[in-house]
Amino acid sequence: MEYKTCSRCGLKKTVTEFHISKTNKSGFASACKKCIAVSVDHEKKLINDRKYKDSHREELKVKARIKNKTNPEEKHNRYIRYYCKNKELVKNKSKKWYKENKDRANEYTKNYNIQNKEKVSVSKRNLVLLKAYGMTEKDYEDLYNSQNGVCAICGKPETSIHNKTNKPRRLAVDHDHATGKVRGLLCGSCNTAMGKFCDSVQVLQKVIMYLEKYK
Repeated sequence: MEYKTCSRCGLKKTVTEFHISKTNKSGFASACKKCIAVSVDHEKKLINDRKYKDSHREELKVKARIKNKTNPEEKHNRYIRYYCKNKELVKNKSKKWYKENKDRANEYTKNYNIQNKEKVSVSKRNLVLLKAYGMTEKDYEDLYNSQNGVCAICGKPETSIHNKTNKPRRLAVDHDHATGKVRGLLCGSCNTAMGKFCDSVQVLQKVIMYLEKYK
């Protein structure tokens, strides 16, 4: 009995389970009858799905809107999965749409920012933290709480006021400039001092000696 390995399922089968092929050197198709049948059925299903979608387009749109409203998290997850598989396609479509609808997009962004100030603010902070220090807003909050909301060096809360919000500024993220590792949160004064002394332990020890000398 002659055997052949199917190119699709990878199983070794008798040649009777393959269609005869004049174009193939072995005289038989590369894929077995079962795999070809599955492929044909799949193609038929896709064609039928397309026909159904075309004839029920509006009905499906309404169902999709209802589903997205009742389960926004699932909608977001579906988009993330789609984006990960089609990054370039999504980017190109977005660029094209923005180019054709620049005024509309800018107006939408402006209104959204006004209506969702806190949400936008958190999102921006998240982006800055992630890019600069590889941490999220939650990581920041956890570190802030572990320090009881005070500076890791002087043990005092931030007192400098933000020009735009007229509220105390957030504690600054201090990190090792050589490794990028986050060390803690500092008030503006301590963070500036660390920068002035270039994070040098030797210089800071000399500062301590100097202060003790004239104490």
